[in-house]
Amino acid sequence: MIGWRLFDAVKAFVLTCTVVAGAYADQTHAVSGRLTSHVGAALSGITVSLQGAQSRSTTTASDGGYAFEAIPMGQYSLTASGTDTVWTPWSRMVSLSADLTGQNFVGSPVSLFQATLYAFERTWGTSGSGDGQFHTPWGIAVDTSGDVYVTDFLNSRVQKFTSSGAFLLKWGSRGSGDGQFKGPTEWVSPKSVDGPYTGPSGIAVDVSGNVYVGDINNYRIQKFTSSGTFITKWGRKGQRSREFDWPYGLAIDATGNVYVLDHIGHRVQKFTSSGAFLMKWGTRGSGDGEFNWPYGLAIDATGNVYVADNFNNCIQKFTSSGAFLAKWSSFTDRRGKERHFNTPQGVAVDACGNVYVAEPNSHRVSKFTSSGALLARWGSRGSGDGHFTPISIAVDASGYVYVTDISSDRVQKFSPVLAAPP
Repeated sequence: MIGWRLFDAVKAFVLTCTVVAGAYADQTHAVSGRLTSHVGAALSGITVSLQGAQSRSTTTASDGGYAFEAIPMGQYSLTASGTDTVWTPWSRMVSLSADLTGQNFVGSPVSLFQATLYAFERTWGTSGSGDGQFHTPWGIAVDTSGDVYVTDFLNSRVQKFTSSGAFLLKWGSRGSGDGQFKGPTEWVSPKSVDGPYTGPSGIAVDVSGNVYVGDINNYRIQKFTSSGTFITKWGRKGQRSREFDWPYGLAIDATGNVYVLDHIGHRVQKFTSSGAFLMKWGTRGSGDGEFNWPYGLAIDATGNVYVADNFNNCIQKFTSSGAFLAKWSSFTDRRGKERHFNTPQGVAVDACGNVYVAEPNSHRVSKFTSSGALLARWGSRGSGDGHFTPISIAVDASGYVYVTDISSDRVQKFSPVLAAPP
């Protein structure tokens, strides 16, 4: 099913692009441009910052223009942040352009467009156990080629699809052997720890295409090739290092290290790609760096770790070594009203460092800056396009968002509205 439908957005925006000025030390350049809405309306009074060899800030003029004069050679980050006061359905995308004067520089002109609307693009999956069908789709991940992997929770398997939802292959069965997942026969409450609420959950793919799966009731991580061939496994039940008590969330950093979120253990463990233990952090509680039934885990390009702390109703952010950086549990929507998380579960990070959060109890997906400023929010209860009970979320290199919808046994795909002006 393909179609276009626009979803809610917010006025706040943060735009960043990189410019490279000068090839010779004695050259200086000007960096100038305009900040506009998608329809070309000027955005005045917005702070634009240039950071690099020099750090400067200015405010856009009435025509949206700005300029930095006499910029020496070097690489710079150009950032604009503020509120789009031009508020019509097709002006909720803003453009930051940079034109560099001078010679021997890279990337002129530079334009970056930040879409703050998302459009439903397609869905796939129905209830069942056949190819392309699901019985509670849980974890989701996208590889560097754009193929999509989904853990089919109650069918005890992993399914692989193209980015358009065409079925490619599957692997796994119910059991405790290599390549098997100790799965359930029915849905029960997650608090029924001794019940059958188990199966393959979190999933992540590294840059080489290897697939890692959290096998929660076998208390282990399994590693496969992209075609489902078993490679290795590690873990057993327990609370010590390299032991798990429901390994739900999984994420891979740029160097291939594997981070595992231990749901009942209320902690994060870090391993090499072959399963050698590196470190751990976290304990049960409500303070900074403490967790209460955490679910989702994601890592940005610089190695920062984001955790969806389910019962503490917040997102926590850490360094790659587990040092606490920040957390947020509330945010301001486009109407200026304060909103709070309602048991956030899935979390993902895109190539620009934006953070996406799935809230199944609110039937919403929200997009934030890395510091927790709301950028977009969409979804509602139901079975139509754009209606879902989202558990996990993934974002591909082009910014497309994939959501597992457990209430309708399907995957939904959304696209940012226009990556560049028409």
